[in-house]
Amino acid sequence: MNALTGIDLDLAKTKLSGFSVSGLATWMIAPDLDLCFDMGECPLSALPMNHVFLTHAHGDHSRCLLRHDALRRMIGINKEGIYYLPEEIYEQALTWIRAGAWFEGSRAKNPKVPKLIPLKSQSASSEPIRLHYRDNLSVRAFRVDHGVPSLGYTIYDSRLKLKKKYHGLSGSKLAQLKREGVVIEAPLHTPRLTFIGDCTAETLWRESEIWESRILVIESTFIAAGEETLARKRGHTHLNEIAQIMTEKEEHIACEAIVLKHFSMKIKPLDALEAALRVIPPQFHDRVYLLTHLPKSMRGQSLGELAWQGI
Repeated sequence: MNALTGIDLDLAKTKLSGFSVSGLATWMIAPDLDLCFDMGECPLSALPMNHVFLTHAHGDHSRCLLRHDALRRMIGINKEGIYYLPEEIYEQALTWIRAGAWFEGSRAKNPKVPKLIPLKSQSASSEPIRLHYRDNLSVRAFRVDHGVPSLGYTIYDSRLKLKKKYHGLSGSKLAQLKREGVVIEAPLHTPRLTFIGDCTAETLWRESEIWESRILVIESTFIAAGEETLARKRGHTHLNEIAQIMTEKEEHIACEAIVLKHFSMKIKPLDALEAALRVIPPQFHDRVYLLTHLPKSMRGQSLGELAWQGI
């Protein structure tokens, strides 16, 4: 299994590529959105991405952040990469970056530091933050339960929409109001993609807004019967807990695609598939995808598509 080799998904008009195995590496690229989530490894396809969102500091999610920055400069990408991370680990990140430079032989007293943007957890009612290089995309960071400071991220399609009270006015009247300084538009944010690194099921229950994203990417580290308590103890989620949430929240789940990732290294891909087909409620099979190294002919297909093929 090569952690630099991603699995490609084409979901809800969004292309994704990623790898995620617990303890080994997690990363995901959304090339159409110019961003990456986590950097447990740094495939070359990640280098053009100008925005990187780090969920937490565990090495299988973070260790190649500096490599991403260094390789971009090495191949001549002049645009500065933007690295978002939980505010609680910002100072430690600076120390880590400087120590890494000195370890590699830099003699600079203050080595060059990538552009780090510390983020606080935001409530669901908070205004999302516009991305540095993309005016049409915004992000909301939210608290994640994992035992170390962690954030999940929701990416929004953002645009201005005419306020309701001005509907029906002519173009000339609207233009006149704008010349007079009247604000006739309000921001509209539509949740497109939510990514969570590692978390307990408590996060999935509490953050109800994540189930409104067109695409939701969550972990499912444990799948074996009877390991739910162990999953919670280690700051992770069990497949049975996800199935329970789907059953109880069914009417409120608007996601077009739900991607399960971060299976334990002990779990064989086909075993993960068998468990998902057995445990996930059948009404969700057409919306659930596994980010695991199934045989190539089976990758990128929903549980429903695989079940229809008799797999």
